[in-house]
Amino acid sequence: MGGAGMFAVSLYTIFMGGYYDELIAKHLPGDADLGTYGAAPGGSPMATALNDAKNLAGPEVLQTTLFIPIFLVLAFGGLVFYMRSRKNVIA
Repeated sequence: MGGAGMFAVSLYTIFMGGYYDELIAKHLPGDADLGTYGAAPGGSPMATALNDAKNLAGPEVLQTTLFIPIFLVLAFGGLVFYMRSRKNVIA
């Protein structure tokens, strides 16, 4: 179970990392290159713009991630009720 969970988390981080990069690029000026902004020296306007874009993209990723535990609570809650009703029918 632990290995399956770690595998799921490793897949999740790949997809959410790509999504986070897309959100950062969305918050940067129109034709900005994320690599160029990432290589900008600290304190420069490009570095400040990248930092601002990261600060805006972070909460958006967390809001997207929030759907996973909500879905799991509903799915496992439904499974619990299904298994309880099934147990009563068999007994």
